[in-house]
Parts: sequence; structure tokens; C-alpha cells
Amino acid sequence: MATPLEQWITQAQAYWRLVVKYKWYILVSSLALALVFTVIIARFPPVYEATTTILVEPQQIPEKYVSPAANSDPSSRLNTLTQQVLNRTRLQQIMDKLNLYPEHRRSISPEELIEEMRHDITIQVKVKQGSVPELSTFTVTYQGKKPVLTAEVANELANSFIQWNINGREKQVAGTKDLLSSKLDAAKQKQQAERFTVLDVAEVPENPTRPRRKLLILLSSSVAFGISIFSVLAKDRLNPAVKTEMELKALLPKGARIMGLIPRIEIASDARRDRRLTISACIVCVVLCLALIGVVWKIHLVL
Repeated sequence: MATPLEQWITQAQAYWRLVVKYKWYILVSSLALALVFTVIIARFPPVYEATTTILVEPQQIPEKYVSPAANSDPSSRLNTLTQQVLNRTRLQQIMDKLNLYPEHRRSISPEELIEEMRHDITIQVKVKQGSVPELSTFTVTYQGKKPVLTAEVANELANSFIQWNINGREKQVAGTKDLLSSKLDAAKQKQQAERFTVLDVAEVPENPTRPRRKLLILLSSSVAFGISIFSVLAKDRLNPAVKTEMELKALLPKGARIMGLIPRIEIASDARRDRRLTISACIVCVVLCLALIGVVWKIHLVL
């Protein structure tokens, strides 16, 4: 009686012979499925990201002259500023100015458009550690489907931050004017207040950040190959014919012996048919490969 290891080896050999037997079917079906998946992936809309970095210049007015409002926690002020810039009115102005989301304006409400735009905006802060944590820089990132428009929106959002900061700091510094020396004029007060300045302007992105087409194409090709292998094995499993010596022994009564095996007899017509099928499969594989290369080349700039 065969050991479990021998049975496993015999079964693996049977599967390998099956794969070799249907190699052209597996190759053609894998290429066809990979082509279909690649075309679908190529139709996914690209998503670009543009980021602008804003530097926070600390205020230089002596603390003993500045009111608590002007020295408020930078992170808290940034949160407040973010809420002001990302409020409905401001985002609606940017949306109308740059004609954002034209394909959705008739299908969803204005409130839903605002929420969608907020979802596409990301703000990240970097706090400089010290005796008193200070806000050093923060980034404003916007994601969209058009690279040029995406950069324009990111810069417009950065300008909003700066404009709101100027307005807010002018009001705060105005409250300290009477406490400062008469030698400091209003212009110097404005210069010495904490300011937001653009450190890096958002540039037009060259490549999309999503979807990751290279990874998706590789995964889909692997899935296509797996589906082809599985279909061959499933077809063999569903076939009731006896195909191996092991299957035959399992059907015979205990103690029965196999006297001999009749090999497959091939005739000339079978050989000619196999040659025709091989040539046809080669041609189909070449056509599918060229089509697949063409699709990949067409989208290689956004991979």
C-alpha cells in the first residue's frame, strides 16, 4: 500500500501532466483574462495629488506686550483657521471659481459637493518641539482627477490660509497696539506678528497616486493564471472517466490486481489535429500578447 507521501507525489504528477496536456488552453485563457483585466484597470480614473507647504514664522513681539489671544496655541489656531477656510462659503467660492466637480453638480446637492471637496483635502501639521511647542510648517494637499486643476486648487487653498491668517493676526495685534511703545508703528507691528508664508508652491503632478495600476495589473495577471489552472483542474475533477492507475485501483475490489495498462494509441489524424491546434494557439497567443502590450503602452504614462 502506498504511503501518504507517495500518494501525494503521484497526485502532484497527475496534476502536472494535466497542466502540460492543457498548456495551450491555460496560456490562451490566461492572456485573454489578463487582457480583459488590464483594459478594465486602464479605464479607472486617475487621482492626482498636489501639495503646498506653508512656513509659520513665529511672532517677534515681546510676550509681555502681547495678549493671550495673540499667543494662542498654534495647533488650536490652525484648527480654527482650518474650519474657517474649509467652511461652506469659502469652498463654494473656490468651487465656482475653478469650476470643480462639473459632472456631479446636477446629480448631488451643494452640501454633498462641499463634503466631497472636504474629503479631497488633507492638512498635516509639523510642530517644532521646545519648551513651548510651536507650529513650524503645515501642508495642504488636494486630490483630483486633473493634474493642472489639482495644483490650482491646492494653491488656492494655501492662499486662503494665508489670507485668513493676515485678517486674524491684524485683529489680534490691534488689541495690543496701546500696550506697545509709541516708537513701534502699525507697519512694524504687522511685520512682527506671526505670519504664514508659502514655502513650497504646489506643482502640477506628473503621475497619479491612485490607482496603483502596475500592482493591479500584476495581481490581475496572477489571478488570470490561477483561474485558468483552476478551471482545468475543476474540469478534470468533474470528468467521471478513470484517468490514472490510482483511480482504477480505488474502483477495483480489494485484492484485485491490474494485469496491464493499454497506452494511448495516436493515429495520423490525431497528430494533424494536434499540430493545427498548436499553430492556432500560437497565433492567438501572439495576437493577445500584442494587444496586451498595446494597452499597457497606451497607459504607461500614468502607471
